[in-house]
Amino acid sequence: MPLNQRGNDDKSRASNQRHQWSKTTLLVTPWVVGAVILMLDQISKQVIVHNAGGRPFTNLGDPLPVLRIEYVRNTGVAFSLFQQQGILALLVPLVLVGVIVAFSRYLPHNSLLLGGAEGMIVGGAISNLIDRFRQGYVVDFIGVHVGSHYWPFFNVADSAITVGVVTLAVFLSFRSSDPSKP
Repeated sequence: MPLNQRGNDDKSRASNQRHQWSKTTLLVTPWVVGAVILMLDQISKQVIVHNAGGRPFTNLGDPLPVLRIEYVRNTGVAFSLFQQQGILALLVPLVLVGVIVAFSRYLPHNSLLLGGAEGMIVGGAISNLIDRFRQGYVVDFIGVHVGSHYWPFFNVADSAITVGVVTLAVFLSFRSSDPSKP
């Protein structure tokens, strides 16, 4: 085999290895991001409940003039919507996870950002489902306010779901309508 052809084969093999690594990274990204979100959310909730002594509506501080940390039990869905609607609070995250999993097969798998967004949505939804099945409510603790006007309390999972949905919406709205382009 001529020397320059062997060099080209080595380059081709190295390129294929990078491409394979890239495919693996792209396939694993949603799972890793989802697991990280789930762990961060569960740990942060445990810390909040512990520091509040298990007592809801315990103010744990105002680190910024517009931010309050307070242990709240949320029987609704994200941002305290649909309070006391038991089955609805279980169905919304289950449907969300199902839609994302089913829909993901139609999305291009060549974007770390998109994979991260999917992972954020699924990881956040599963984490809140864990709370709901285990306790019957979700622990919320982040309160944003201006003066006495509060946005409903939320948690790390709610934030991840929101960022994931917005990222996915922006990605899809700017996506080329040409199917040959990702």
